[in-house]
Amino acid sequence: MNFQVVGAVKLGPTITSVPGGPGVYVYVANMDATSVTLGGLNLYTGNPNTGVFGSNTSAEADNVFVWNPASQQNVGPYYYRSQGSIGWRGPAGSTIDASTNVFPIGTVFEILHKTATPFNWTIPAQY
Repeated sequence: MNFQVVGAVKLGPTITSVPGGPGVYVYVANMDATSVTLGGLNLYTGNPNTGVFGSNTSAEADNVFVWNPASQQNVGPYYYRSQGSIGWRGPAGSTIDASTNVFPIGTVFEILHKTATPFNWTIPAQY
């Protein structure tokens, strides 16, 4: 199946609400008009009131999964490691930087938000 997106590119930032509550799964799409890196999503801000919660392990941190339409399964978890070897980590291991992983237009992300506080995810403007 092919999709065609038509229209003007949004020039400002986009804000998406991510509800809180232990074990809440939220589906969000890459709303950029181009591919985007995990680090470029602005999901981790260092403040759990404005982004995902980071920690030393994926068991403690909020998790981000990426939907793979070919296999019909989620890939992940990705999480922000905020202690030790700091940065985005994923299926390749806790020492491999995943912030430069590129996701194409239309990628769907599933966020497992483990903290009770909801946050407004500010997706940066592309242009």
